Amino acid sequence: MLGGLNFEDLIGTAKAAEHGHLVYSGGIGDIEDLRQPGKASTGGPPREPAGVIVGKALYEGRFTIAQALEALAG
Repeated sequence: MLGGLNFEDLIGTAKAAEHGHLVYSGGIGDIEDLRQPGKASTGGPPREPAGVIVGKALYEGRFTIAQALEALAG
């Protein structure tokens, strides 16, 4: 839990979704994990997530909502 993103699964899901909206969930444990989804290569341009679920990381105080928004915008 909260061990970071699984890029193999992430890339496979992005390919399967093609033009759909992706919401990533699971493994987000620190602020750096929020910068990673858009960097995953699917053979085409990187895909930015439509959303990211970070419930437990927020609950445990690993970062704030403001920090998360800044990381996702950056």
